[in-house]
Amino acid sequence: MKILTKLSAIVISLAAALAAVSCEETPQSTIQPEEVLGSFVYEGNTYNIRSVVVYELDNNQTQIWISETAGYTTVDEIEASVGELVITIPDSKIGKGKQSFDQEGNFVKYDDKVNSGFCTLKCDLDSDNQMISFEFSSQKLKAAQNAIEGSYSGPYSVYTLEELENQWAYNRQPKSITAVDYFEMEDGEPSRLVIYENETRAIELRLAKKNIGVPVTIGGSSTPIETEVLFDNGEEFKISSSYGKILVAPSEESISISIKLTNDGGKTLAANYEGAYRFRYANKANRCIFDSGSEGYGYNGKFELTNISISETANEITFRLTPGEHLENGVVNTNLAPSFKVSKRLLNEGEIDARNTTEAWEFSYDMFQVYSYDASSPDRTRANEGSVFSVERNDNGKYTLNIEVSYMISKPVTQDKVDENGNIVYTEVHKTDEYGSPLYDSNGDPIMETVPVKETIMVDFPTTIDLYYNQAN
Repeated sequence: MKILTKLSAIVISLAAALAAVSCEETPQSTIQPEEVLGSFVYEGNTYNIRSVVVYELDNNQTQIWISETAGYTTVDEIEASVGELVITIPDSKIGKGKQSFDQEGNFVKYDDKVNSGFCTLKCDLDSDNQMISFEFSSQKLKAAQNAIEGSYSGPYSVYTLEELENQWAYNRQPKSITAVDYFEMEDGEPSRLVIYENETRAIELRLAKKNIGVPVTIGGSSTPIETEVLFDNGEEFKISSSYGKILVAPSEESISISIKLTNDGGKTLAANYEGAYRFRYANKANRCIFDSGSEGYGYNGKFELTNISISETANEITFRLTPGEHLENGVVNTNLAPSFKVSKRLLNEGEIDARNTTEAWEFSYDMFQVYSYDASSPDRTRANEGSVFSVERNDNGKYTLNIEVSYMISKPVTQDKVDENGNIVYTEVHKTDEYGSPLYDSNGDPIMETVPVKETIMVDFPTTIDLYYNQAN
């Protein structure tokens, strides 16, 4: 954590302030004046102002933390004391003269009593950023039904936080992010993001698909109605009375996450992450997503499943599914039907580890086939680690299949040859023109050029199947 000590000058006359976002460590101290340079009145009592800390939130909000005790230079010190006063104000209101407003995310807070109603505020900074001067008047506090007002003109300390790095934080206490799941809902419901700190669901976020990949403003009417935020294994962070910013931007290889929120009680929730994630479909439709591992292969893509036929033996059950309309990429061939054969002992057993189960199963589509492990047939294609499936049968005899299986295939790839040190190997060849005819110089000698030596090697690529079918649908 890092703290900047500034002397600043503001003149503020308030309107319930806004809410902020923050996180990180605790700044170091800066000396505050012992003399009384301002005061505020609450419930008929006058309280002297001896410490002022400006908390600069990176969400277009600023908080002013006020204490009767001299010498406080951090938000943490004031929060740990008795009788702290907190004003949250939009950055746009600073230096704009007397403002009157009633805006979601703005608030005045005294101890545990919060007023998010109508306020007036005037806040100015001098040109040298040495002094803050403010006046404010809040109409009522929710709990006490009393007005609170005050003014101050003097020096202050500035509290800033280092950026989180693959961390999340509730109320400025950073913790590590260990994993991220991103769920795309196929039934049109909002996408879901889950951030983990070890086994803890640190933050859960619901966000409409149209808001994925773009900055989202939280506050009042700007807040998308589908948005929901939970933290610390399911506790609600009330988004309807919060202010801040959210960005969730997944790409093929990684995901970028930035969350900066403050609720009307002044509590902050933040996260910053850039890295690997697990992509999953949820609330699935009846469809199959197939990736052969070969770019341009005609049957790659997502296609619906329109029907299922079922046959049984004493020990096994086979599902043959009918492909229908093409949904993404590729071409659907209705003569090629995904087929899944599985031991009856795996019915209604929940999620099965496809690679390591010794019970028989087999999936086939087109020329691709993958099997359960069989020590007597070690050359058969085996599923990769992390492959799973489930086969459920309900009381009405209807089946639900959920298959997420990948396996490796080998294919030839031509590439530049390298030596034992990883350097590209070059050779000289007779240069040709655009028509392939050899070129010669004025003396009739061949024109030579240096080019990399090419070699063809076999490379392993994953083939993946993500198939879902609910017979009851």
